[in-house]
Amino acid sequence: MYHDIDLKDKTVMVIDFGNYIGVARRLSKEFGCVYYHCPFVINGFPEHNPVDIGRGVSEIIKVQDFEDYIESVDLFVFPDLYFKGLQRYLRRQGKLVYGSGDAQVMETDRGYMKMLQKELGLPTNEYEEVEGIYELEERLKILENKYIKSSLRGDSETFKHINYVLSKDELKGMKHRMGIFDKKEKYIIESKIESIAEVGIDTETADGKYLDVSLTGIELKDVGFYGRMLSYSTLPKQIKDVTDKLSPIFENFGYRGPYSNEIRIDKKLDGYLIDQTCRMPSPPTSLKMLMYENYGEILWTIACGEIPKVKYRFAHGVQFIIKSELAKTEPVAVQFPQEFRDNIDIKNLVIDDDGTYYYTPNGLAMCEVGSVSAVGHSMEQAVKLATEIAEQVKGFDICINTDCIEDAKTQIKELNKNGIRYL
Repeated sequence: MYHDIDLKDKTVMVIDFGNYIGVARRLSKEFGCVYYHCPFVINGFPEHNPVDIGRGVSEIIKVQDFEDYIESVDLFVFPDLYFKGLQRYLRRQGKLVYGSGDAQVMETDRGYMKMLQKELGLPTNEYEEVEGIYELEERLKILENKYIKSSLRGDSETFKHINYVLSKDELKGMKHRMGIFDKKEKYIIESKIESIAEVGIDTETADGKYLDVSLTGIELKDVGFYGRMLSYSTLPKQIKDVTDKLSPIFENFGYRGPYSNEIRIDKKLDGYLIDQTCRMPSPPTSLKMLMYENYGEILWTIACGEIPKVKYRFAHGVQFIIKSELAKTEPVAVQFPQEFRDNIDIKNLVIDDDGTYYYTPNGLAMCEVGSVSAVGHSMEQAVKLATEIAEQVKGFDICINTDCIEDAKTQIKELNKNGIRYL
């Protein structure tokens, strides 16, 4: 029913906070019209940064009031979380929607996800849930070597707690940042998993069904990613145990969108699901957009509740993160040869009148400006090309760690040594 549709006759709208403007640009290669909306009013006083995102980006049409365009849009794409009610409404209106919808709770409520893992019989590390910073602080006074996680990504990143003396200043800062919400947020305190590698799948799901061929690989925390395309049937047991058991849960949610996970494999070769991503993962979404030849068709078909055929030419891919400390507070100009525009994805993108690319801050202080991606017939080929491109990216205080791939090689060696030979 949905096959052989000419997407050049279709209109898509991407609703995003700025991080995935590259998705809108990529969809313009297949769709006839691409609208892009970034919320710009949060507290009744609009600011210029979210309004500016998308300026000068010729492939898209930036719109401020998406409601005015609902009737003319064929497909709505939600790369991120937090629009579940809107997604339900649009689907009731007969619109195609690509997004996690109500399934976002599997990422936003860590306590819920931990309980669900145990109910499904998935390996779950020792953990406890506490409410408020003061309860957290009391527990950390007597605990050591734990990881602390919060669902509020803007307030608190995951941090390692070695002992109370070393964590005391971070807790003090958290009290200040949380203000009168200091007793409300829930935190997960979990034990470290001694692992040989951390792997995962970066795929799509249509009501609990997965792509026949997906990107799978190793995220190198905050610096990069290496992955390759593999058929679902050849994935290791540690990954398929998770996705198979989550499949009926996804079906119940009516989940039609991106799904990614991180699974830590311990020395007994048990696979522990440590993170759910019910949005476009970052990384490796930028790499997927480069790797998949029919990216727009994939999103369209998933929104229809069907599994598309994935077309790709290269099986291996690498993504390196572009960072700048200046980006936490100021716009950052990024220069590179235009021949690599498909390989370089800048977040919160503004293209000035002279053609200069800018990352512009939008609320959250982040040093991640964007990424460099490359594909090849082997890991070595992809790494070589990505490194060559990264060397040509210029900007104030720009940092790209191309050596991070050595960590991926080390983890792959450990997997191979333990009989898990798939990367």
